[in-house]
Amino acid sequence: MLDCGHNALATLPLSLSHATFLAQLLAPHNRLGVAQSLVVPPPAVRGGAATISVPQFSGCKALKVLDLRENSLQAPLVLDLPSSLAQLFLSFNPLGGNCSSSSSSSVVLFGPSNVEAARGASAIAASSIAEVHLASCGLVALPEELGGLSHLHTIDVSANDLGDLPPNLGWLPALSKIPCQRNPMRYGGSCNIFLQQY
Repeated sequence: MLDCGHNALATLPLSLSHATFLAQLLAPHNRLGVAQSLVVPPPAVRGGAATISVPQFSGCKALKVLDLRENSLQAPLVLDLPSSLAQLFLSFNPLGGNCSSSSSSSVVLFGPSNVEAARGASAIAASSIAEVHLASCGLVALPEELGGLSHLHTIDVSANDLGDLPPNLGWLPALSKIPCQRNPMRYGGSCNIFLQQY
């Protein structure tokens, strides 16, 4: 485990992308994202809008927890994640501030197997992600691809600007918790999603 939280860090070392035995990276409450670019993004997502990113974590084969809460990460955020990742914490980052439309997502998560799919679109690799925390990020939309995370049991999207949730979230077999209070939901301000139980 590497805990570098509360240190006013503006960047993370590139060497972290080769930390094959790192299981937890805790970097909350820093200044990540303040710099022009923390790392050069992969070639497949270069061009177009400027990208604020962090080290490409796909080389961290044992990484289970990535905590980047309370930083200054901005949209579009591109994270290259390992398939081992189970918990992703991005809450309290201004990820929705640069969204160009209500139908686009400002968060792109992908693994090494689908870098090409990330070109110009939201893409999330099928992986072991069980928890995604996106509270207080100013998001106006969530990527439909969240519906492809079959191990996802919790997605916290509270305190954003969401009018609704992707309907395919209801088909996720493990999904049991969706904190979504303090969003301007079209259905009377509450989270109305029916979870299909098998």
